[in-house]
Amino acid sequence: MSLLEKLRKPFIVGTMSLGILLGSFGCSKEQIKEPPSTMSLEQSITTSEFFKEFPNEIPGMASIERYNVEDAKHCLVHIRSVHYSDPENGEKWAHLQGVSEVIPWLTKHYSWINECQKNTYTLIDYLISNLDLQEIYVEGYTFDLNVENDLDIRTVKRYKEYIEKDLLKRGIKPEKGRDWSYVVGAPYILFTESKINLLQSENPEPYNANLNFEHRLLEQKGQIDGEEDYKEIKNKREDFLLDLISKRGVSYAVVWYGGGAFLVR
Repeated sequence: MSLLEKLRKPFIVGTMSLGILLGSFGCSKEQIKEPPSTMSLEQSITTSEFFKEFPNEIPGMASIERYNVEDAKHCLVHIRSVHYSDPENGEKWAHLQGVSEVIPWLTKHYSWINECQKNTYTLIDYLISNLDLQEIYVEGYTFDLNVENDLDIRTVKRYKEYIEKDLLKRGIKPEKGRDWSYVVGAPYILFTESKINLLQSENPEPYNANLNFEHRLLEQKGQIDGEEDYKEIKNKREDFLLDLISKRGVSYAVVWYGGGAFLVR
C-alpha cells in the first residue's frame, strides 16, 4: 500500500462532506491536535512548522485528520472531494445499481458533486487569500497549467462550458434557481479566475491504465478480475505524485485528489 493510499483511506467512504488529510511523508497514525493559528505558506517554513501551524478550522471544510512522522522532509495537504465524471459512465453505473429512473438519480448525483465542489472552492480560496497558496496538484493532469498562459485559461473555460451544456442537453437539470457552475471542479474555476496554477500530478501510463480498468468494469457490468492489478495501478499513480513533490524539494504540497464520482458512492 502506498503512502498516499494510507493517507486517503479514512475518506474513501462517506465523502458527502469535505475533509482534509494533512500528513508528513512517512505515515504514522499519531493524531495531532493543535489550536488554529495564522501562517504564511512560504517554502522557507520547515515541514514540522507547517504541519503544526496548519489551521484546524477553514471555511468549507468538514474535518481534518493529521498524521505526523518525526523529522519528515515534506508535508502533504490532501483536499479530499468528489469530482465530475462523464454522464455516460454515470448511466452505466446507474444500471449496474438497478436504478430505474436514471435522470433523477444523475441529477441528485451531480447536485451532490456541485455542492461539494462549491465547498472546495471556498476552502481553496481561503488558502489562497489567507495562506498565500499559489499552486495545487490536480488529479488527472499530466502537464502543468499556468495562469499567465491565456490559451490554458480559454481551454479550461471551454471545458467548463461544455460540461454544463452537456448535462442540460441530457436532461440533467439543477434545482430551480441553481446551476452546474461548480461541477467542473473548484481548482479549474479558481484557475480561470487567475488565482492559482494547476500542477501535473499524473504519469500518463498508469493514469490511462486506471481509466481503461474502470471502463472495462462498467462494460462488463462489474464482473471483472484484476483487483490486485487495480491496486498496483493506483499505487503507481500515487507514488508518481509523491516522487514529483519530493524532487521539487518543497517542504509542503497541496493536492486535489478526490474519489471517483460514481465508484465511491
